[in-house]
Amino acid sequence: MSVETTLADRGTSYGEYTDGAKIAMDLFGIVQATPSYGSMSEDKQYAMFMFCAKMARLLNGDANHKDSWHDIAGYATLAHDRCVEVPA
Repeated sequence: MSVETTLADRGTSYGEYTDGAKIAMDLFGIVQATPSYGSMSEDKQYAMFMFCAKMARLLNGDANHKDSWHDIAGYATLAHDRCVEVPA
């Protein structure tokens, strides 16, 4: 499969690339401006970035694209599994 074919296929599911990129970066800017972001570990910051990227794909393209929802669940699971329990 050619790169052009792959990009055309992704465009059908995710919408126009530059529009999705704008949405993702706008969302990520909001995330970065929150009080807790700076104190998060890099793995949690990365998960937040990926949430924004996956949400942008859903908001800009096909909201029923199961793979994007599956990816969000996967990144949430990875972050969840790396949470440190704080003693009460």
